[in-house]
Amino acid sequence: MSMKYAENGKRSANAAPFLINRRTLLVSAAAAAVSSMLPTDLSALAVAPESFNRMLLPSADEVWHQLEEMVGFGPRYTGSTAHKKYVDFLSSHLEAAGLQVHHDTYTLPRWQPVKWSLKAQPAGGNTVDLPVTFYYPQSGQTSAQGVRGALVYAGTVTSNNARNFTVPSDIKGKIVFLEYQLVLRDYGTWYDTWGMYPTGAKLPAEITSIIGVAAPLLTGFKQAGAAAVILGWKNLSSAQAKNQNLPFGHALQELPAVWVGPEASSKLRDLASSGASATVTLIADVFPDTATDTVYGILPGASNDEILIINTHTDGPNGIQENGGIGLLAFAKAFSKIPRSQRNRTLVFALTTGHYASAYVPSIRGFIKKHPEIMEKTVGSVAIEHLGCREWLDDASLEYRATGRFETSFAVTKHEPVGRLMLNALQGTASSPVAVVSPTPKGRYLGEGGAIAATNIPTLGYFAGPSYLNMEAPDGCLSKLDKAHMHEQIVSLAKLIVAMDATSASGLRGSGPMKKAVLS
Repeated sequence: MSMKYAENGKRSANAAPFLINRRTLLVSAAAAAVSSMLPTDLSALAVAPESFNRMLLPSADEVWHQLEEMVGFGPRYTGSTAHKKYVDFLSSHLEAAGLQVHHDTYTLPRWQPVKWSLKAQPAGGNTVDLPVTFYYPQSGQTSAQGVRGALVYAGTVTSNNARNFTVPSDIKGKIVFLEYQLVLRDYGTWYDTWGMYPTGAKLPAEITSIIGVAAPLLTGFKQAGAAAVILGWKNLSSAQAKNQNLPFGHALQELPAVWVGPEASSKLRDLASSGASATVTLIADVFPDTATDTVYGILPGASNDEILIINTHTDGPNGIQENGGIGLLAFAKAFSKIPRSQRNRTLVFALTTGHYASAYVPSIRGFIKKHPEIMEKTVGSVAIEHLGCREWLDDASLEYRATGRFETSFAVTKHEPVGRLMLNALQGTASSPVAVVSPTPKGRYLGEGGAIAATNIPTLGYFAGPSYLNMEAPDGCLSKLDKAHMHEQIVSLAKLIVAMDATSASGLRGSGPMKKAVLS
């Protein structure tokens, strides 16, 4: 039986639910009857665990194997060879699943670092090498000899004032050393907690990931004539600071800069006070007009009049940024097995480029702009990022280690019905802990969910923010992820997608913003 929709966006009386096997997909008849006036009692939306045939999804081993393939391409910075291989990989798998696959091409000046180092020379002393934790992305480049100048200590900048820091005077031709102190933010300033899974789970008190803080920009230092900048992590262990690719997404700043850990910071502070000089080397190439593609696949449903968008980005330095694409392949493989007549809406899987080069490539914003024909039919969306994360933190002695817990994932939405469906989809899964939240005026979706949500389309943005989110590592940080946990998250998100498909457009919108009351 073909799915039919009335003109007002509500399901017709003869509508069949979106199935994940030949008879039933993830939702029961109760979920299919969701209307804009959702009940307070979540039991009315219950999805019987036995109605979900998770066998149509790839196994945990299959998903993990694809993740290993992704990591094997290397760090996938926007437009790089590794990134292009990953986009081709995604495209070929979407085609193999029978989707209609399309590409949107953008260009950018791709900045490619080759070598970076730091030396200091005390007044009247011998030159010493100091360890660098990483380069500052999109900063600048030097010759093979580097740039040398008097070492100047510019004090401490905190993550609270990093973007309005007063650049010191008289730094022309000098190497400026600036310490950087993290000030952790309260999650409560960003989100109103609406529900937790499992019942009794608690929202972390603070944003423990360094993604929640702002790093200094280099514009003012360049304008003042600095030769280079050194930023030193002040209250972060060297192990956690190592290879952190931060800040990302900015335009080329044309001033070489590197990061150092707390031990090197202490030495640099003393050296600066005694009249030392420093040499910063950052050899990098710039490749203008580098092509980079967004790939999207279309899986037609019984109706072409309404669309659900499932999206993520594709660029990133490790196995977390962005493994959401592996989840999207799992959904495409499962849902494409279902006869079209049993899929209510058309699904669009958008895997965008530009997250790590947002100054040049607009990521999901570009997809929205390029495809009004898709957006005008879209009644809901799910943005998926950062699956399978275990929690790693510095302890009290600044030893970076696993805590033995999973990282809290956030399911962010402004629409109460979508929040209810997310909580319901989590039931019976081991995907935890998950906080279903609504952004405060100071908050934001983070990642790829925000732009679609800003159009007032009912959107669920799903992500975690581990401390290693932007960290390069030889194994792509796979050792910090959990295979079974990632698969359970994919299961719960597949259930959400199907529940959203079984809900009318007006039902997804609901009657207003999410209420602040916590449901348990």
